[in-house]
Amino acid sequence: TTGPSPDPQNGLSADADASSDTDDADADYEVCTLYLAESTIPNAGFGIYTTNAIKKNGVVQKADSPSLVIVDIARHQPDGEEPNWGYRNYLWATFGQEAYDALQSEASVMTLGALPNFHTALKSTRQQGEQVYDDSILDRFKDPGAGAISYHMGHNFVAKYRNIEANEEIFVDYGENWLDYRPDSGFEDVPRAQDFEDGEAIVDVLRTVLRPGYRDGQPVCTTKDGSGNDDGTTGENCASQGNGEPAVANDDQQSTETRFSEEDENDVLALARDIAGMYSKRTASLLPSSPSELDSIPVGMEHGLARSTLPHRSTDWITHNGRCLDNIMRGRSTIHQAGMGGFARRFLANGSHIVPVPLALIPDRDILTMYNIFERDADKTTGKQLLLNYCLGHGDSKVLLCPLTNAILVNHCSTRRSWEGECGKDGPNAAYRWATDFDPMTSEWLNMTLEEISKKDSRGLTLALYATRDIRPGEEIFVDYGVEWEEAWTLHEKNWKPPDWRSNFQSYQSTIELNESLRTLAEEKRDPYPENIMMACIYWETEDDDWVEQVDPHDAANWKSFDDETILEKILEKIGMPGDEYTGPKENEDFAEYWPCKILLKNEDGTSGMVRILQSPHHDVTAWDEIDIPRFLTNYPLNSVKLFHRPYKSDQFLPGAFRQHIGLSDELLPDQWKTERDSDG
Repeated sequence: TTGPSPDPQNGLSADADASSDTDDADADYEVCTLYLAESTIPNAGFGIYTTNAIKKNGVVQKADSPSLVIVDIARHQPDGEEPNWGYRNYLWATFGQEAYDALQSEASVMTLGALPNFHTALKSTRQQGEQVYDDSILDRFKDPGAGAISYHMGHNFVAKYRNIEANEEIFVDYGENWLDYRPDSGFEDVPRAQDFEDGEAIVDVLRTVLRPGYRDGQPVCTTKDGSGNDDGTTGENCASQGNGEPAVANDDQQSTETRFSEEDENDVLALARDIAGMYSKRTASLLPSSPSELDSIPVGMEHGLARSTLPHRSTDWITHNGRCLDNIMRGRSTIHQAGMGGFARRFLANGSHIVPVPLALIPDRDILTMYNIFERDADKTTGKQLLLNYCLGHGDSKVLLCPLTNAILVNHCSTRRSWEGECGKDGPNAAYRWATDFDPMTSEWLNMTLEEISKKDSRGLTLALYATRDIRPGEEIFVDYGVEWEEAWTLHEKNWKPPDWRSNFQSYQSTIELNESLRTLAEEKRDPYPENIMMACIYWETEDDDWVEQVDPHDAANWKSFDDETILEKILEKIGMPGDEYTGPKENEDFAEYWPCKILLKNEDGTSGMVRILQSPHHDVTAWDEIDIPRFLTNYPLNSVKLFHRPYKSDQFLPGAFRQHIGLSDELLPDQWKTERDSDG
């Protein structure tokens, strides 16, 4: 069979490559290593587990599916406000091309970007590295599918903060602001990282007071014969003594050291909680309430207090109670117009599970309707958000069900018409069913009314994608999107025309092609970039703005009229700052931020030069832009310069781009969700 075509984007980009001595969770494809199962955090729903141990900075998961950019969502609502939809809980801030798709954009990232929980003390994983944007997949002048798929190739996740143990739940770092900005969700009571740190310190004090043989919360070293000869070392250093081990109180120690009754110990623990509660209720909630709870907190283990609050899962528990998340790998679909597709990573037997499909529910698809936000006309729409193409719906209902795993890679196939590639005479090889045997919430939600589910701010439905016949490793996976979808695509394909020469989308070239050769401003004047292209540079503002005051006000007001030599003499020598530090993200940041820019000069070696930074539409007005002073950077690394699509110029915004939800079969749609016959239009 024809397997997935080579995909240069299925690994880390050069900027995000992990070192060779780190563990890669995707290295062994023989068995599943990533699972969805009940979270260790009570009432948190599902969580994601890895059965592999992953070293710090190792890859947890390479980008497994495209990210979907939602643009100007509030501006497209009738009241101009953010809609009341649970999908907002699954949206991330955008960087790079994602940020420049529109004036305001957010990204939906599948699997590790949607399903892991957040633990403030045990966070282990974070998105990292620049995602790839591949606008060469389809050609807007040749392909009817242009604009119907996402060119954002997704995000890589790494073990940024610490080693991840085998069978551990993966906790993605949302950032504590995520909790702070949701005061009505009960998250104000969730302990923060500082609460766990303070709690650890209090537990050390309690252990020292209540447990003979401990000093500063750590066991005192003794000789192997238990003679109790204390050399002053404690905790982890005991193991380094060669003949030492943690102290255990013997009879002699018990007779000479303070001994508390269980009742007294309970009183001490209660007093500690009361005192801590005067300063932080969250810290107090972490402290042990009984001597047995105190003894259950691991000694000498990083984040021991936090770990003691969660149950341990075994491999057997995970594989028995969980569902595999890595049966699908990404590749170029064998159906050209579909763009990317999902392929079997390993053999999948007829009837077997392929991937769980937790769903984010959008109660009214009209939320995704788009208008001309610059000349708002409530009666004239410009299309739908691209997200619509990746969600399941039914013509008799306004509800949309949007997958949160890489099931979004699975393309359409049927026997009703001929299709290219691996969609042959046998038709699709997979189908959806409700995962009522796995997700206990699904049955409850399926019995709710539309009014009831529209009030939900959480996720509660899960589908299962399963094999309808044996699927070989490397074989593309297909489902039937339904008659309605197929008819809509056939009509679109028949009537499709490339952008008209009079439109705003005719002057175009792929950024993949153009990024191979960057032009200076002088070169741009001789050979302009197409209208869809803008140049952007990695940049961040420094705290020192004194250089702005060094520029003569007259020069600042008239610099545009100066010739090049005068600019160099009067402006650049005063405000031209070294730019060699802008080689990647700002320190302690995961993603580089890009500002509009121009290359003024290239140095002789062609690897660096002088650039002018322009005001970013995503940041507050700078001091230099406010008084119209140019921001020059010298010796700037040119590999930190990229070409992006200008806002609203990418294929996603093409007039007439195909939009149609994936069909949810009649037997999967609850009767009470039916409203009236509707069409995506």
